[in-house]
Amino acid sequence: MRNFLFPLILLACPLMMILMMRGMSGMHGGHGHGGEDAQPERITAPSERDPRDARLDELEREVAQLRASRQDADPSRQ
Repeated sequence: MRNFLFPLILLACPLMMILMMRGMSGMHGGHGHGGEDAQPERITAPSERDPRDARLDELEREVAQLRASRQDADPSRQ
């Protein structure tokens, strides 16, 4: 019995990992894995965009403006 226990444990770990990874990829729809169930990224019209995307764009513009004003105030910083 002890002769079979060690190989079973060695096989159980990789098998469980494979099964868990397979199950998790099904939950996420296979994004980024290039699987057959992965869907191409959909291009949306500006009217269909998530309002959070617009807020993110606004914040990125503000950060760029703040960085530019900081460089204007202290040209030694780059």
